[in-house]
Amino acid sequence: MGDPMEEDQPAPPRPSKLDSKSSESDSESDDDLGTETASREDLERLMSIESSLKQDVRQYDQHVEYLSLLKQCKLRERLREAREAFSEEFPLSESLWKEWLADELSQVESEDDLERVAQLYEQAVGDYLSTSIWLDYFKFSEASGASAERMSELFEQALQAGGAHLTE
Repeated sequence: MGDPMEEDQPAPPRPSKLDSKSSESDSESDDDLGTETASREDLERLMSIESSLKQDVRQYDQHVEYLSLLKQCKLRERLREAREAFSEEFPLSESLWKEWLADELSQVESEDDLERVAQLYEQAVGDYLSTSIWLDYFKFSEASGASAERMSELFEQALQAGGAHLTE
């Protein structure tokens, strides 16, 4: 298989909130400028893509390239914001969800972070039917100390969501 991001196909767009991002949000995300790892060309390309997406948020390939560049430049807060905006426009593929979840899990430092990841798993399983994402969600929940009752609820939720559609 090739690069998972290249395999992702456009899906029907969703209502956008990309244009509603305030300049305050932009300045907050400047705190994580990865200038020590980002080349001038990368930063210029990022600015170009941002401009393009502000004009038309329905450019799937631009979103994918933007995420890739943000990750490469280690701009974590901007990457999170870009993923959120992308997920508001399009359903994300399994590979995009798994990468996002892995990145968020690698940054967990508090109970609030764990709650944010749990909410992200909920969003992922609601957006994309994947036994792999469900399995990761079960493992995460168990490792996070979920009660037996909560685990049972998750198993029931997965069975209802997947039913006979699961082949894995």
